[in-house]
This record gives sequence, structure tokens and C-alpha cells, in this order.
Amino acid sequence: PSDNFLADAILKAVGVRAVSKTSGDALALGQAKMSEAIAEWLARDGQAQLKDEMRFHEGAGLSSDNVATPRAFMAVLRQLPGESFFPALWDSLPSAGEDGTLAGRMGKTLVEGRVRAKTGTLTGSYQLVGYIPKQAGARVEYVPFVILTSTSGKNRDKVRKFQDALVVKMAETIGRRELADR
Repeated sequence: PSDNFLADAILKAVGVRAVSKTSGDALALGQAKMSEAIAEWLARDGQAQLKDEMRFHEGAGLSSDNVATPRAFMAVLRQLPGESFFPALWDSLPSAGEDGTLAGRMGKTLVEGRVRAKTGTLTGSYQLVGYIPKQAGARVEYVPFVILTSTSGKNRDKVRKFQDALVVKMAETIGRRELADR
């Protein structure tokens, strides 16, 4: 299950850490720190102009004030594996066919236990964002993917099946022998 309370608490905790240096509302300070980090990752990816395409009003992703385009998401996801916290982020993501919001998805496929992703669900909006690990010699590369969809609630199951099939197809394109076991 998703833990929206914890996601909001983490964003506020980032703000609380900033409070020792300045004063203000923990949420507002958390938003400002997140915006700074996003701007830095986008700039590092050569996509600084996309900074207005990714904003988080709160940590859980439930606010309609949140904004994230696929291209901004991809630019950020390309940068995260280079961060010192990435191993903890990787470990926190649900694993295809095994746990969390992906426990019932992509099981008995070549991505089971390999792909890690975050789902996002609001009425009519079904997202899947994550990584396919690829063996690159002695190291692992993380191939990001972003699938953002908007449709009626009655199509939810069809959309999720399509998302799952698309991730499996991407992994097949990478190649069975190159997929990393993580």
C-alpha cells in the first residue's frame, strides 16, 4: 500500500531541517528545497528550461497543484542514480510482482523482482514511473521510464495492463541477458 502520510511527512522534514537556518513554515520550506533540487537535476541533465514543468505542492502527489510532465520526470530520473541517496531510494521502491503497489503487477514476467517503480493513482489518472536495471559490465545502469496516463476510471485495469506490457517490452528491448538482478 502507498503511504501518503509518510510522503507528506518527508517533504515537511526537509523543510524542518531548513528551519534551523531560516524561519518559516515547514511545508513551504520543504517545497522550496524540493524546487531547488529539481532545478539542479534538470540543469545537470541539460534541461534547465523544464523547471516549471515539475512542481510539488505536497509530498504524496495527491494535490491537483502538483505538476510533472513526462520529459521533466525523465530528466530528473536520469540524474537520481548519481546521487548518494539513490541506493536507499531504489530499496524503497516497490518491486514488480513482489511487493507494495506492484505486488500484483508484472509477476511471472522477465521483470519480476527486477523493475522498481512508483505508482500514482487519482481518479482517471494512473501513473507508473521507475527504473529497469541493466547490467553494464561490472556495474548496473538504471534505465528510467515514465508512463503518465489519463482516462476514465472504468479503463483503470486496461491502462495498468498496458503499462505493465510496455515495461516488459522495454525490458525485452534491453535484452534478457543485460537485465540486472537487484
